[in-house]
Amino acid sequence: MKNRAAIALIATILLSATSASWALFEGTYNDFLYKFSGTFKPEMFAGVNVSLLNKNNIGNKTWYERHTLDLNLDIEYGRESYGRTVVDTYFNIRDRGIWGNPDTIARTTEATIKDVDAVIGAHKHAIPRHIFWMRQAWISFDLSEFLGL
Repeated sequence: MKNRAAIALIATILLSATSASWALFEGTYNDFLYKFSGTFKPEMFAGVNVSLLNKNNIGNKTWYERHTLDLNLDIEYGRESYGRTVVDTYFNIRDRGIWGNPDTIARTTEATIKDVDAVIGAHKHAIPRHIFWMRQAWISFDLSEFLGL
């Protein structure tokens, strides 16, 4: 019974720690309305006996994590002066990273793994690429207000 309670507690902590998070910050300045929002979605994957289908091979396990981070900026102009939004801009960037991927920019050297003086393989670590890229950028404005028609 104690084991089930401990497993349930660990599962609850893992589910809450790896669930998606969302945030929104909003503010105004004169005629501008700023909205900054973002989502963070971590994922974890694990597998045993995924390639050799042999439970006696201790090297036949995998575990890695990845995440997706989206950041959004939305700026609106004209609510106070014109009674409606005259200019609306939107900008979105994304970062995706896979933790545990050895094919990245900075790697450690390989080290042999020993289990009771038996060499069972090599192991290395890496730092993943974290490059933000632009997914979306646009501006929408009322042409009649812009041209004074």
